[in-house]
Amino acid sequence: MGVMSLLIVSLGSALGALFRFWATTFINRQALSESFPWSTFLINMLACFLIGYLTSVVTSPLTQILLTSGVLGGFSTFSTFANEVVTLFKQPNTKNSRCFTHSRVY
Repeated sequence: MGVMSLLIVSLGSALGALFRFWATTFINRQALSESFPWSTFLINMLACFLIGYLTSVVTSPLTQILLTSGVLGGFSTFSTFANEVVTLFKQPNTKNSRCFTHSRVY
């Protein structure tokens, strides 16, 4: 991995984090329920779909690194998912935590 690849992933990750912040803010304003982390669920599902799609369509290695590892890697973070799973399991109703966890793991 060269310096150019590292710079591309860094730039993409920064953009992905900004996109995640904007998307989270928008989705949380529209959320049907505050007891379920809709923003994390929708963002991660979208990112999974886009990573699969872009991997099959994009042919340039640097563009693929920028979009998949960089932008979409920053857009869909595992740490947010892990934190929200723990938060959901602390609630009295564990149905949401099980549903959320199964939707992302399986």
